[in-house]
Amino acid sequence: MGDIKGFMKYAREGPTRKPVELRVLDWKEMYEPISDDKLKTQGARCMDCGVPFCQGNTGCPVVNLIPDWNDLVYRGRWKDALKALHTTNNFPEFTGRLCPAPCEGACVLGINEDPVSIRIVEWNIIDRGFNEGYVEPILPVVKTGKTVAIVGSGPAGMAAAQQLTRAGHSVTLFEKSDRIGGLLRYGIPDFKMEKWVIDRRLEQMKAEGVEFKTGVAIGKGTFHNWRDRIGSSNDRTCAIRFVAASHCLRVAASSGFRARTSWINSGSTSLLRSVESPSCACDSPLLKTIISTDATVTHQRCLFCLIKMTSRNSRMFEARSPL
Repeated sequence: MGDIKGFMKYAREGPTRKPVELRVLDWKEMYEPISDDKLKTQGARCMDCGVPFCQGNTGCPVVNLIPDWNDLVYRGRWKDALKALHTTNNFPEFTGRLCPAPCEGACVLGINEDPVSIRIVEWNIIDRGFNEGYVEPILPVVKTGKTVAIVGSGPAGMAAAQQLTRAGHSVTLFEKSDRIGGLLRYGIPDFKMEKWVIDRRLEQMKAEGVEFKTGVAIGKGTFHNWRDRIGSSNDRTCAIRFVAASHCLRVAASSGFRARTSWINSGSTSLLRSVESPSCACDSPLLKTIISTDATVTHQRCLFCLIKMTSRNSRMFEARSPL
């Protein structure tokens, strides 16, 4: 614990959002960079609790060593902070941007003050690690000669592939879409996480020896076809699936209803295929007003995508308060 009175001296700070008039012009991430001094100050606010509720069942589900790397950031030991972060988390650049941060909700400081800005510190540790070349391929010491097929290239499939490759196995990761990433790529809009963040990590995984195969829909056809698709020589097959609820975004429009995640998918696909104006696909004159009768995170993301894609008026309603 670098500054024993840090939580008393410093207030919570986070990155500033870009002005709305700039955000509507593109799909890039909405936050401005935050300075190293502010990040060190946030690290100093961590109280190094005897029982850190930010970890484990009460906070971070991957048991990140949060007090450790908060202290290391405060001391300016960024490389050591990255090592501590990677001890429990393969992809902190994903969780730092997308996780709803239950660690901050469990932060003891949050009892009577604003909690520590844990998510932002995590996000910046890994981004600094990539920018300064700290993130390097980790090659296995010994090859086992075993082969593993992993079906599904979402974050769970990617993490399994990376860990098994580092253990010495030969791993092939299969994906039915045309790019690796699963819902990270096609279910998350770019203003939450730009897709170069995924590609940057995939380069490391390729260098470690993971083989990627896209456009392969495992499970279609007969059992023999299924075996042919993944290869009968694999010692183990691991199917990693993220089951998404098939709820609908309740959009009141004369053009009818549409599954909520498909709006995000449309925007992501249009951007990935370098379509100059992604609004062309759904900018129907029939779509006058967009109404969402819920305010969950997914509804909010869908609504933001729709606004960017159609430039229509919108209303969001939530039965509970606050949003």
